[in-house]
Amino acid sequence: RIARSSAVLVLATGYSFTALSTIAHALSFPGLFAPGGLLGAGPQSTAWLYMFWHGGFPLFVIAYAVLRGSKREAMPASATGAPAIFGAVVGVTVVVIGFAALALGGHDALPAIMAGNHYTPAMVGVVSTVWLSSLFALLVLWRRRPHSVLDLWLMVVMCAWLFDIALSAVLNAGR
Repeated sequence: RIARSSAVLVLATGYSFTALSTIAHALSFPGLFAPGGLLGAGPQSTAWLYMFWHGGFPLFVIAYAVLRGSKREAMPASATGAPAIFGAVVGVTVVVIGFAALALGGHDALPAIMAGNHYTPAMVGVVSTVWLSSLFALLVLWRRRPHSVLDLWLMVVMCAWLFDIALSAVLNAGR
């Protein structure tokens, strides 16, 4: 609010997306709170929530990188403050609830990416897309110069994000 930066608002919204997605993912994870997961999770729900979560955050990072330093970064005084922040929080909450509803209630409409505790062939395409979106976000950040301290730390976050996806989904044979 103080910086009147739409780029920082988008990034903060991305971190809110991550926090809310983490909650949905944990509530659906089999064996964490209930044997089959809470919220009526199906066999694909947790894996799809992970993909939505890890595929969504890089989009916020890309939006931040594109907005930072552009003409659209500076928000008018009338668009800053509580209404903008409230709108971002409500918007990201609706998006996460939508993804959760799709993964939990509409899991039969999504391609199967898990077979028991192992991955299906469809998982290769899905996880590759998610991993490449994170790599693309890192590259977009890298190309936007000059780099602020926030940009550098965000690049560190995106590197950790790439390793997280690689270790938990790309280089792993199953859950």
